[in-house]
Amino acid sequence: MRLVVGCGSLVRGDDAIGQIVAEALRERLPDAEIIAVTQLTPELAEPLSRAEKAYFIDAAAACTGEAPGFIRIQQVEQDRAGGAFSHNVTPARLLTAAEALYGSAPPTLLITITAESFAITETLSPALCAALPTIMTVTEACIRE
Repeated sequence: MRLVVGCGSLVRGDDAIGQIVAEALRERLPDAEIIAVTQLTPELAEPLSRAEKAYFIDAAAACTGEAPGFIRIQQVEQDRAGGAFSHNVTPARLLTAAEALYGSAPPTLLITITAESFAITETLSPALCAALPTIMTVTEACIRE
């Protein structure tokens, strides 16, 4: 089973892109477990441990030269530096927890999408709206591989 976790605040503009993409993938990937959340929590370690492969989708602040909608895909490795969970739950920390608590941590990719604005609003920026078809195509293709 593939696990897709879309993360982001629905009231912080482009930060919502993770949840929006995850929800849109629900119909396109009926064999995947789709979870849309405002923030990552330790409880996600259990479904993560059951997955054959996992994907986290989230917004990111722009780096130099990145336009809104730029997609970065990177492998997530366990964070063995450790410490207790606090307000800083990351995909890497969840992988470590899944392994420690449930004995399994799947190969995991983090898909980040460059945002234009994290302002308080319930709508995506015009630039991210325009990039949404490409974001969906690239994200779905990555998960289907």
